[in-house]
Amino acid sequence: MMMTQRSAFVLNAQCEDMTDCARPVLDQLAETLQQSCQLVMRQEGCFRVILQSVPSAAFYVNMPTGMVYEVQDTGNTVSDQPYKADQQPNPNLPDITDVYAPIFQGTKQVALLVSSCVKRRNGPSLEECRAQVAAAANRLSQSFIAQSLVA
Repeated sequence: MMMTQRSAFVLNAQCEDMTDCARPVLDQLAETLQQSCQLVMRQEGCFRVILQSVPSAAFYVNMPTGMVYEVQDTGNTVSDQPYKADQQPNPNLPDITDVYAPIFQGTKQVALLVSSCVKRRNGPSLEECRAQVAAAANRLSQSFIAQSLVA
């Protein structure tokens, strides 16, 4: 059973378009990794969860829509590494690793794709999570570029 959550109170027209494009990508990624996935958008100087997809797995990390997501400073700015995933300990659950990759509209980073990776037997490795998250962020960025060319 796939469950997608989204928050109406933080969405504007641009967010609505982004969530419509991102929903199927997040749903597929959540099932592939058997981990929760979030679209985290830059709003008012911070990143905020605007869409979450959870897998059919019994255990996953819930990041409620509307929650502010803090990205640790790793010494590299996220936008310096397009389509390359980075990672950090989850700020609320230190045994969980958040893997994230930037999403661009043109040359501007507008969001992050985040997957909270829970280490478990027969689950994907951290390297596999990073590769899958980077590929999904790349697909989303490419679809946003194509969408802006049509508009």
